Amino acid sequence: FYFAGAASGGLAAPTALVSVAARNLLADQSLEAAMAAPRVHHGGAPDTLFHEAELPPAARDDLAARGHALAATGPLGLVNVLSCAQGIPPHPESCDARSDPRGFGLAATADQ
Repeated sequence: FYFAGAASGGLAAPTALVSVAARNLLADQSLEAAMAAPRVHHGGAPDTLFHEAELPPAARDDLAARGHALAATGPLGLVNVLSCAQGIPPHPESCDARSDPRGFGLAATADQ
């Protein structure tokens, strides 16, 4: 595989990028689904797990049952990604480039 990504958005940016990468590379989600999934972030201090409002209630209940103090927040990080599931390809159309739906970016690829 080939995966390149960048994120912005303060302390939650690395967490957002790793979340998208893990969903795409480990859970085999499409980039579109991985980018759209609700995000969580725990930076250590304060001892609060921040989550986007779209996080399903069942996930929030599970996290609270594990002892996490939860706080809803706005978007957590903005991510831009290029992923080629079969490695660097001879044909660029087999790659997928995405900009975060939380932002106003544009993802584009070019042929030769």
